[in-house]
Amino acid sequence: QRKKVNTTMVWLGLAVMAIGMLQPTQAVCSLHYYNNTLAYLNASDAQQLYAANASSCCDLCQAAASCQTWCFSGRKWTPSKPCHLSPHPPTSVEQANGTDYSSGGRLPFPDNSKGTYVIQTNESSRQQVIWGFGYEIQSDSIGSNNDGMPGDGRLVPDDDNTTSSAPHDLTDNERVRFPTEMLQGFRYCRLALGLFLRGLDPTEKLIVGRWPSQLAELKQMQDLSGIEGFATEYWSPPPAWKDGYTYYSGTLNSTVNVTFLEAFAAARVADVQYLKTNGLKVPWWGLQNEPNFDQDNISAASCASQPEFSEPVESLTSSRKGANTYSRCTYTQCSYYRAFKVVAQAMKAAFPDLLIHANSARGQAGGSPVADDPETRKLVDLWTWHFVGASGTTPMTRDLKAGSYGIPVANNEFEYQPGSEYAGTPKGFLNTAHMIMNFLVFANSPTFYWIHALKPTTNDESKGYGLGYWRPPSDTNYSHFPDLKVGEWSYNPINANAVLPFAKFLPWNSIRYSVAEDTVRSDSRIMAFKTPSKGVNSGPLHQNTPADRFGIMMAHGKVTTTPFTYNVSFDDGQAHVLNGYLFSPDASGYNISLGQVTVPASKSVGFLVQPLTMQVWLEW
Repeated sequence: QRKKVNTTMVWLGLAVMAIGMLQPTQAVCSLHYYNNTLAYLNASDAQQLYAANASSCCDLCQAAASCQTWCFSGRKWTPSKPCHLSPHPPTSVEQANGTDYSSGGRLPFPDNSKGTYVIQTNESSRQQVIWGFGYEIQSDSIGSNNDGMPGDGRLVPDDDNTTSSAPHDLTDNERVRFPTEMLQGFRYCRLALGLFLRGLDPTEKLIVGRWPSQLAELKQMQDLSGIEGFATEYWSPPPAWKDGYTYYSGTLNSTVNVTFLEAFAAARVADVQYLKTNGLKVPWWGLQNEPNFDQDNISAASCASQPEFSEPVESLTSSRKGANTYSRCTYTQCSYYRAFKVVAQAMKAAFPDLLIHANSARGQAGGSPVADDPETRKLVDLWTWHFVGASGTTPMTRDLKAGSYGIPVANNEFEYQPGSEYAGTPKGFLNTAHMIMNFLVFANSPTFYWIHALKPTTNDESKGYGLGYWRPPSDTNYSHFPDLKVGEWSYNPINANAVLPFAKFLPWNSIRYSVAEDTVRSDSRIMAFKTPSKGVNSGPLHQNTPADRFGIMMAHGKVTTTPFTYNVSFDDGQAHVLNGYLFSPDASGYNISLGQVTVPASKSVGFLVQPLTMQVWLEW
């Protein structure tokens, strides 16, 4: 649901009246009036008023000399005050055919069939370095709809029926094709400790491989894909550290007992050292996936005075049943801060080059005590957010950098749950492309993680989670995926065709450059980048890619059903020769050549982009 999300910008989707009930009366209100239209309004000085219908809202704007833009939302967003008036022009407008929104104003809204975009090339237009992109791997079993972890942490032989996972289930040939074809270009693999790597040592204090070849399988994937390494993160620490003595629920035994926390920290150091000893590279570490979704502004000092369990945490003894029955560990914002402060210091001391992120749910807002403490904040290299299944406009409407103290922010998990309007649907393709682009453009994110590379054909959540599917040995139902044999994998084009262009076409350490947009249109997004300079690590896939060359990505039409023309120019007075590639949600819609186009010096070229498609244009 779209709603007011901060003090500087508000999404105001405005509803046109039901047929025969709220028809606009242009004879009364002479302002511009648009049906089936969504408008973004600047919240500064905006008024929210009661109006019986859209025509009355238009009248109110006409009567107020300061009003430039009006919007009517009916019963949708603010039912008691559905008329929104602003003294400013809309910040963005999009056509929403088939919906019941309306808006208007004193000036005509911008033309939504075309726009003007200037790629700014000077040094002042240089933005963040884009490190590269990440994915997650389901390297141990999980039930359909995330219901249960077969075998839990029990150590088993390679052929045990609880080991179904990827790359474990893949044939020898597919274990090579998977990392070399799909994964090359990605920089990081998110590894879920306590979930997809959950084997337990005899003390149940340390995490180990659950079957003899599990670590070797991950190392082969790492080496053949060329990733920099694994972004390790706990879904739950081993049960011996938790008062419920279970992977499935609970919290730490203590976050105030120094002796306990130091022992807990030493064990987490030992977990990473175990991975390194087995040949896995570990550039990133996180204390806990989704410790909570709270985002109260709590100071570090106030945490010092709070009782250890001053906020409610989930029951430690109740068994979980049903969907989302898997390992987790719940922290309050303060208990997370207390544990993070000790463990992150130990991790940095043991591995000085290790990068650490927090809090893998609500970033610096959820980790506000960490952010408030200058010494602890120094341990954070990235604030990580989760907006699972959210609209791709989220980074446009929320200031995700607020309170970050200059530390970059990023989304390190994104997927669509079963039942989402975006799970397995064509507009899910466009929403994903928009979400990635908007995090890079509006949040200046240096990275973005999709959730899973492969998901099994047996799981309900797979179509909204995976870049591809594999058929596990247990799946003998060939009424679905009839051409996919046991141990083989295939692409999920709706997800893969939106994510892979970023991983494949942007070299590691590319630099984003600003684009001057005549109007910031939420349904027609654009991003420009430049390949890194010579000598900068661009990743194995781009060792021979020319340095200092521009690339442009354009994605259009999640809402509208009409094409859009991007009139693109460069501000450097030079001609740019671009090679184009098309992506769509279709199985055949991957990396289709669009030929070569020259953008002449000091002139523009129109690029026509159809709805539900993305185009990539590269200067090499």
